[in-house]
Amino acid sequence: TPAPAPGLAKGLWPALRAFTSRDGLPQNSAMGLARDREGRLWVATQDGAAVYNGRTWRSLSLPDRQVSNFLRCVAVGPDGIVWFGRQEGGLAAWDGGLWRLWSPAQLEGASRVNAVAIHGDMVWVGTEGRGLLGLRQGTVVQRLLPGASIQALTMLEGELWISTGASLQRLQGGTPVSVPLPAGVRAGSLAREGRQRLWMAGLGHLWVREAGRWRAEPLPPGWTEASAVALTRGPSGRGTLWVGSPSRGLAFRQEGGTWTELDTRAGLPGQCVNGFLPGLETDGTRRLWVGMDEGVVRVELGRWSRLATAHGLPAASTYGLAAGADGSLWMGTRNGLWERRGERMTLALAGETVYAVLPWEGDVWAATQRGLARRAGGAWRRESLPPALGSQGFRRLYAIDGDLWTLGAQAGIVRRHAGR
Repeated sequence: TPAPAPGLAKGLWPALRAFTSRDGLPQNSAMGLARDREGRLWVATQDGAAVYNGRTWRSLSLPDRQVSNFLRCVAVGPDGIVWFGRQEGGLAAWDGGLWRLWSPAQLEGASRVNAVAIHGDMVWVGTEGRGLLGLRQGTVVQRLLPGASIQALTMLEGELWISTGASLQRLQGGTPVSVPLPAGVRAGSLAREGRQRLWMAGLGHLWVREAGRWRAEPLPPGWTEASAVALTRGPSGRGTLWVGSPSRGLAFRQEGGTWTELDTRAGLPGQCVNGFLPGLETDGTRRLWVGMDEGVVRVELGRWSRLATAHGLPAASTYGLAAGADGSLWMGTRNGLWERRGERMTLALAGETVYAVLPWEGDVWAATQRGLARRAGGAWRRESLPPALGSQGFRRLYAIDGDLWTLGAQAGIVRRHAGR
């Protein structure tokens, strides 16, 4: 099992951001993702193309959108040209601010293009029912696998892999070479781990190929199919395995552990994953982009993780956080004070809103809507306070120069000195 990427805390969710038509996408079904040499993200949607510069989205419609504005895939060449496969109408390329179009008549009669990949000076075009076409300088110069419907083209470590669904091929010396599949298995999304290990998404299982042999790996519990697979890598070169589902969202697996699932509770806009785009951004940030039927998702692979109600947190409204010297994490919420140790959540103080928490001198202090509470010797007790300090509770706690300071809703600033 691949090792975890730095920052993916065990049992927690990575931070993510969803983008939909409300944010500037022309349409929510993201069929393909690609990144250009300037770090911009290109998206093929069912109603045109979109490009994201890290701040804003720009939509691009095809000049003959009456034929079809439905784009199935996208790839970017080293020259910066952005290639799109169309549901109908052939092939399109965005070149320096202008569209170039290839009609079915220029593509051996192929109207639908399911996949595009760039390898050297060759643009490989995977068609529906017309096989694999190789374009050089805009002209078809190679015709492979005649009559086949190409479902996916994947560049792995400089090699082109070709999926027709029923078969898997790799291009060697300009010739497709068949890669035998397990009996009854159709070729799915691919990801490579180093030079020796190949991962493939499929029905019922994930599949791993090593030393020329396939073996089945279990999907997350309850999953019946994986629509996409990807590996993300940290600075050490180790990676985390990700899978997407057509109906269950996505999941990742860490070293020696179990699957962690991400769905709408984690902030996904929906449940259907079409594909992944892992990589290193121009600013050095490690991210995983996810194309979904309901939008585009950016998963942060840095140091941030997310703890939510699905992990046992009773409310999304969290007002105070503090780390204990013993590794515990204290959380003040609208529904009491909670303690997290490892992956276990425990309600420590119930029945009131806790605005702040502070481990101090071996005890744990809590500022609540009802006053101050203190855990000493494993037991909680309410602090007795002068009536003049009011009854509207306290909002903040600080340890300064050996004294405890707190901010009251009515009392202003209060200091506890020498036990008083």
